[in-house]
Amino acid sequence: MGEMEDIGEIIKATNMRDINEVAEAKRRIREILTKKAEYIRDIVRMCEADAKVIISALLQNDMETARRMCDITVREAHNLIRKCADLRNGMEEIKKLGEW
Repeated sequence: MGEMEDIGEIIKATNMRDINEVAEAKRRIREILTKKAEYIRDIVRMCEADAKVIISALLQNDMETARRMCDITVREAHNLIRKCADLRNGMEEIKKLGEW
């Protein structure tokens, strides 16, 4: 996914009395949140593709492939949950910077 900075660290390092620093922190955080949301979108697309393979395997009575793809999808779904929670936590942290 590349470099993901810690939003909390950005906020801690920001001088809240300096309007320009706050604006720059908001810009950087917006970029981070956008990257995280794009990553979540990619996971959802993978899950959708997996579901299509599962359906196809079931229609062909290929239970082994369907089972294997279910296992893969479960792992991706767990990753999706973790990444969504991380994104949500990041959005909670930005409240410290005031109005968006």
